[in-house]
Amino acid sequence: MGIFLLILSGFFFYTANMVAFFRSPEIPVFGKVMIMAIFSVPALAFLLLGAWRRPAGARWRAVGVTLLSAAGFTAFGAYTMWAVLTSPATAKFASPETVRAFSDYLWGSGCTAVYALVGGGLMWFSRGKKLSP
Repeated sequence: MGIFLLILSGFFFYTANMVAFFRSPEIPVFGKVMIMAIFSVPALAFLLLGAWRRPAGARWRAVGVTLLSAAGFTAFGAYTMWAVLTSPATAKFASPETVRAFSDYLWGSGCTAVYALVGGGLMWFSRGKKLSP
């Protein structure tokens, strides 16, 4: 059950992070932050519950794996979106506004880097710890 909760948490972290890549003139920066916060609430709730269900010695490692996985999925998803939207074939069926919507690489890359650094750091510092029964 704990692993399932961590997978759900990773999904919500990934979703919140993908929102960081989108830019819209109708939605101010505060609106984007609020949308990210809405997805972060269940992400944090599932992360805490999933970590609580893990053995004491594996909690930080499980949190690190979850955040690092969310960063990896986000990097893959962002690269895929960039590759599709910059393809010449996309211009045939997508409007320029659609292509420009996925263009906030500074916010998205920053959030992805934070996930990766925190997740990798938690995994690094929890290495070598013995699992309690």
